[in-house]
Amino acid sequence: MKVTIDGQVYEYDGRKAPTDEALWIEDVYKKNYGQWQIDMAEGSARAFIMLACLIWRREGRNVDTAYQDVIDGKIDFDINEMSRSMAESAEAEEKARAEADPTIPGDSSDPAGSPTTGTGTLPSSPASSTSARGRSGSSKSGTSKRS
Repeated sequence: MKVTIDGQVYEYDGRKAPTDEALWIEDVYKKNYGQWQIDMAEGSARAFIMLACLIWRREGRNVDTAYQDVIDGKIDFDINEMSRSMAESAEAEEKARAEADPTIPGDSSDPAGSPTTGTGTLPSSPASSTSARGRSGSSKSGTSKRS
């Protein structure tokens, strides 16, 4: 995916998530890696700033204080430029996939997720699902013991 930050275009692969980067994100962002992904999907400005810092870090830029510097206004950052470029890139990639394989529906989604959507829906809990094994719509309590 192509991402524009401060007029410069970067290539970002959201499928790549080395543990050292996840731990670095948690250290800087002060939330766990999964929450950062959720925050990205919900459009959090701080999450987008964290993504920009990650992209800069991958490009070899010294980002020791970049996250706080952006928040403090010491580094210019246009969140609209970045989010618009990501949307345009995702749209272009989807169009290219559809043209390459016309059997792919236009609204298909990658099961691996995108950098802003995570990995898809969360699995439902067997205790809360009416279709769980041995509970085909029965009215038994969810607190019954299993053998």
